[in-house]
Amino acid sequence: MAGGEEDSTPAGRFLSYFARVATVGTVIAPDPLVDDDESIRARAEEPLVAIAKGAPALILGRAAAVVLAKRPRAYHVRLSGPVEARIGFALQLEGLDRATAARYQEQADRARTSYVKRLYRVDPASPSLYHMVLDTTVLGVDGSIEVLAAAARIFFKSSASPADGT
Repeated sequence: MAGGEEDSTPAGRFLSYFARVATVGTVIAPDPLVDDDESIRARAEEPLVAIAKGAPALILGRAAAVVLAKRPRAYHVRLSGPVEARIGFALQLEGLDRATAARYQEQADRARTSYVKRLYRVDPASPSLYHMVLDTTVLGVDGSIEVLAAAARIFFKSSASPADGT
């Protein structure tokens, strides 16, 4: 089969494939699955709003401090601490090596910040979004839980209205 497909180069075979396809008709590819910010925001907020209408709940992340900012009985806390201390915390709690812990910490911080800045155009580190910013690396897990529980009790007691009976 001189001059046939077997004798051509890989690039020639590749191009000949497209030449044959072109004679069959246009190849139509589906539209890429790319959502706009409004669609992403609506899908992300749906469960938050549903939770906010029900019983008390603890919501970690998900831009809840922004989404639920106007809800009077939503108590907003940012758990934070210096980067090196958070990496040390991860080494202790999760048994990771330092390089992995540092990489995870950097990726998580970047993803959270990008998410909130893109969808809500605010800096998630802004203290104005929160009732309390707590450095959990100083207090540890148990101490942080104690402080959070006490602060939440005070907040909800002071924000209770006679109409809701709490």
